[in-house]
Amino acid sequence: MFCTFRIINVCFIQTQFDPDEYWQQLEPAYCHVFKEPGKSCPGLTWEWKRRPRDTHVNSLSEFIESGMNGPVRSYSSILPTLVFYYVIKCLGLDTPWVVARGPVFLNAILIAVPTDWSVWYLSKWMESASKYQDFSIGRWCVYCCLSSWFLAYALVRTYSNSLETALLMLSLCLVGPDLLDKDMSQHPYRIGRACLAFFLGGLSCSIRFTSLAAFVPMGLILSFRAQPKTFRSVLIYIICICALFGLLGMASTLALDYHMYGFPAFPLLGNIHFNVILGTRVKHVRLPGFLLAFRLTT
Repeated sequence: MFCTFRIINVCFIQTQFDPDEYWQQLEPAYCHVFKEPGKSCPGLTWEWKRRPRDTHVNSLSEFIESGMNGPVRSYSSILPTLVFYYVIKCLGLDTPWVVARGPVFLNAILIAVPTDWSVWYLSKWMESASKYQDFSIGRWCVYCCLSSWFLAYALVRTYSNSLETALLMLSLCLVGPDLLDKDMSQHPYRIGRACLAFFLGGLSCSIRFTSLAAFVPMGLILSFRAQPKTFRSVLIYIICICALFGLLGMASTLALDYHMYGFPAFPLLGNIHFNVILGTRVKHVRLPGFLLAFRLTT
């Protein structure tokens, strides 16, 4: 039902929202697959062209400095479209319509549909934990999700935010029962689901570092609810499950970005450096009667 709904949803989308739906995914994927050898690609924005002064890394400090001054975007955010373009190129199906609209249909199936399903799955768990058993929480949550005009307008588009949303929702599905269960035991299948959830969290944080605002509280809540409730068990859960598998998720994107960029790149650091460190520099200019704050950009 969700697949059918989102495919129809894509067919009704005939508008352009903002340039990010092209520059964040379609253009870099197209440039990498269809670019003629020896020629530059005008479709790549500064987020992909940003480079450190020296790409040779010999120490951890040089790696951090290189990452902070390097690219802002990770190739993991465009991997579905990248694979799709490779397939249609090999099959000779790379017509203008397929190149332009194919990734949107793919995005609807691989990203929007899992997000819709996650809303249903989590709401069913909430319904089972609620004292109002006769109130259909799951159906109303699905209704609100499918009737949301903004999700219909933006979720199916090729944004890195959409992929971040899907990874977060799937991670919540994996640990949702544990977040609601007051007597969380260290059952192997629960530990395995939590490991997978934080691995997806590492992927999500590599795409957009704002995911940390969701996965850090999630890890703390789960660690404090683990059995037995001792400081040692909390510390082990945080380090061996949350941090370890989150770092493994990030490491997988590091390997992909190293292969695609051709030098050690850590877009998470580049994103934080540009949007947080450089973006918070504010200059105050005194004008007659009041002060204005102008954000400096470089």
